[in-house]
Amino acid sequence: MSAQFFIWNCKAEAYLFVGLTEEAPVYESGSSSRHDEGWSSEWERYTLDGDTVQREWCSDGTDCDGRLSRSGEDSCPVSELATRVPYGYTEENAPFRLPEWREEDRSQRDYSAEAAGY
Repeated sequence: MSAQFFIWNCKAEAYLFVGLTEEAPVYESGSSSRHDEGWSSEWERYTLDGDTVQREWCSDGTDCDGRLSRSGEDSCPVSELATRVPYGYTEENAPFRLPEWREEDRSQRDYSAEAAGY
């Protein structure tokens, strides 16, 4: 079994083609940077698991409102890795299709809200 699909890469500000196979079933990427209000970090991993691709992701960072962390897990059957039209395109002019991810788990931690007792 193999899986080929496109994902949005924030660092490159472009779509990236990912190919997973039984011999190379994992694609992982991450980035971090500093900015005027603090820092930001993003990480994601795609894993081919039989006829499904699992996606794990995490974003963490600080800005003028404090620190905020988010993470999640999604899945998509290999048969649905090319179903959604990318933003800004129509059915007629889309050069490729995107996965239809199914949300499995989400979490968020707002450190400033916790400190304020929310």
